[in-house]
Amino acid sequence: MNTSVPGFAGFFGTSAAAPDAAAVAALMLQANPALTTSQVTASLETSAISLGEEPQTVQGAGLIQADRAVALAEQATMPPGGFPYTDLVTGTSGTATGDPYTGPVAGLTQQYIWASPDGVALSATVGNVFLHGGSGDDALAVSSGSNVLDGGGGSNFLTGATGADGGSDTFFVDGPGFIDNRGGGTTWSTVVNFHHGDAVTVFGFQDGISTRPWSALDGAAGYQGATIHSELGGAGAGVSDSITFAGVSLADAQAKFTTSTGTVGGSSYLQITYTG
Repeated sequence: MNTSVPGFAGFFGTSAAAPDAAAVAALMLQANPALTTSQVTASLETSAISLGEEPQTVQGAGLIQADRAVALAEQATMPPGGFPYTDLVTGTSGTATGDPYTGPVAGLTQQYIWASPDGVALSATVGNVFLHGGSGDDALAVSSGSNVLDGGGGSNFLTGATGADGGSDTFFVDGPGFIDNRGGGTTWSTVVNFHHGDAVTVFGFQDGISTRPWSALDGAAGYQGATIHSELGGAGAGVSDSITFAGVSLADAQAKFTTSTGTVGGSSYLQITYTG
């Protein structure tokens, strides 16, 4: 990196190349947030221009071209996502391709919605997806990116990503009578890997009517934690929504979780966010 500004010497080597490459990668991800790591790398290398006879040990892939790299990023498409599943009633297994996500949540790229009333074990091989279970007892799992997991009705086991890549997940819990709760009855969800930035949205919660008392330790063996047993219809109506935050103590839940209520599309909700 040469400069004619007085008082500054030439700057070269990986110390100069690394921040330039990182800056262009950031521009690429701004243009197309769905890019994978391999797509970023390939676009940077493909768009670079050769420095002639300089050995590869000196020039690497060549001279970086920010405009060309960003243009390639804008044209790139996400590879087809894989959604491995097992029908817990019939034992049938397979991998679905899913569909492009067209809903209102920003950043999601693909989705898979389980249409059968059978319980399902469903996961995603890519990040930034929307997973929707059915009316049975479901186990949904993601492992990267930022995602939305909607268990539907029944007792659901919802495993989010760890957040190691900076992603955060949203878990939808549908109260009995809510439009997406096809099973009705009582919904009990266990949320795993709930970490800073994650949120649980309980649809059907009515501010000033529904209750949300905490239990210090509840849930399935091996996945117990602080649990909310909510009477969505009000005190005395009976528990209709339970949510266990696996591995989270009651002290941490009360100190690090924040709650808010609201209405969207005519449906009331409670949102629990890990902010601590």
